[in-house]
Amino acid sequence: MPRQVDLEEEFEALTGEPDPQRAAVFAEEILAKKWSELEELVEHAEYVLFPEKLYKRKKTGEFEAIKVMVRVPRKHEMRKARVLARRIAAEDDIDEKLDRDLFDDLETICIMSLCVRNVKAPYEPLHPDPRDFDKLYDTVSTVHLWGKLDRYRELLNPRATKLGVNEVVALIGAIAERRDIRPLHAIDGHEQASFIVSMACLLKRWMMELSSSPSSETSTPAASASAS
Repeated sequence: MPRQVDLEEEFEALTGEPDPQRAAVFAEEILAKKWSELEELVEHAEYVLFPEKLYKRKKTGEFEAIKVMVRVPRKHEMRKARVLARRIAAEDDIDEKLDRDLFDDLETICIMSLCVRNVKAPYEPLHPDPRDFDKLYDTVSTVHLWGKLDRYRELLNPRATKLGVNEVVALIGAIAERRDIRPLHAIDGHEQASFIVSMACLLKRWMMELSSSPSSETSTPAASASAS
């Protein structure tokens, strides 16, 4: 799978360079937006497309912003990108196992070639040839846009990302009733860990209350009538 990108590390690397113009371009872009803050969303062919930008450095030293639309890749597109990456790797003499980093980067731009679309209907791929991303755009720009695809994937995820007390109790009840952990699939991975901690805290509180109640005190059993 393509490598994950830490956007904070990327930004620190940018701001550490003696290039304030570059840092200014990406400072605002790195901030994540909530769904309510997103503008000019488009729904086309059962996909939600998000307005985004790619950047090219001009000879003046300034960046030119290229408006694009992006859509979150689905499984069949991920498979298609893998096949395409292997074909290009064979043409460029890249070994998928020995040159893992090179292949992962290649697979990433193959996915982007399917996800980065033109701003006008019918929103065709901006660059059907993945190698154009390497040729035309600033590398950090493409890396950053790849990272934002993960954020858009989270926005489209129908699973709950925050649970209140009522939801935690209801989920515990569903697991207990079914004697199955599959109800956990209703929440995303990050919230699953939080839910397990919440469940452990509730259990600990219940055990402490049980141990401190008068009815839980142990008493010495009465001697057996048969005892001598």
